[in-house]
Amino acid sequence: MKKVLVLLLAAAMIFTLAACAPSSSTPLATTGNAPAKTTEPAKPSESSKDKEIELSADGRYPKETVKMGFVNYDTSAEQVLAVQEYFKYLQTGFNFEVIWSESLSNAEEEFAFIEQCAAAGCKGIIGYYNEGNEESAKLCGSLNMYYWGLGGKPEAYELVKNEPYYIGCNASADNYQFGYSIAEMLVANDAGKIIVMSGGKDYGVPFFVDRYKGIMDGIAAAKADGKDIEVVYEVPGWPGTEEFAAHQTAALATDADGLAGTLTSLMWIQPMQVAGKFGQIKVATVDTVSNVVVDMMGA
Repeated sequence: MKKVLVLLLAAAMIFTLAACAPSSSTPLATTGNAPAKTTEPAKPSESSKDKEIELSADGRYPKETVKMGFVNYDTSAEQVLAVQEYFKYLQTGFNFEVIWSESLSNAEEEFAFIEQCAAAGCKGIIGYYNEGNEESAKLCGSLNMYYWGLGGKPEAYELVKNEPYYIGCNASADNYQFGYSIAEMLVANDAGKIIVMSGGKDYGVPFFVDRYKGIMDGIAAAKADGKDIEVVYEVPGWPGTEEFAAHQTAALATDADGLAGTLTSLMWIQPMQVAGKFGQIKVATVDTVSNVVVDMMGA
């Protein structure tokens, strides 16, 4: 259940963070003050390859519906409404339900909502809004729920970062270097035909611009060093739109063997499976998580 929940929370957080991007240079990452890592998915063991994935009756993953709570600060805010629309998109492939809070204004209301979610059978809480600091995460742990949140609250983060119920949060870091490291990782793993997911670069979102520049400079440096590498397709914009999905389909129709992501790349799993490319395209992306999750996923 923990791996399932981590996957669902990570997928859900894609737009949760992206929606905030125009007004912030905060990277689309997790783990407080720890430096972000560019990672590739761990290779499945032989036993996991042979294990059949169980789907729900309507073909979604996982078989059993997973409930999550979402802590709101303003239910009418444009960003919150955008997140809700994106979650509807995710629910076409993932079997989960979200309990949305009312507009909360203090820690007491937040704690009460968390307890309500636990009583309703939720497995995790997305702390999009946080007034309870580390106590919100601790309360989730005491109620056997996982917690994502505490971005921008390093003192609270330090108190729970190694707890088994804590998943992570957004953080600040050197985005240009993130991008450059993504290119270096793909080069080191012999990827030569690269799809670049540029996110909000064309909208002038600072951290996307910096990550994209880092990726492109890294690729240019590799070419100057004699490596046979090129960008075969650039996928712009946000996940959850028809335009983005169309770009994904076109990108996967190329002979790409590498994907450079300026944000987490979980939204590529299903399209790669449909295109028969899952496991054939190496993925390097900015996606940091708590040490607990890294250990669990074998990253």
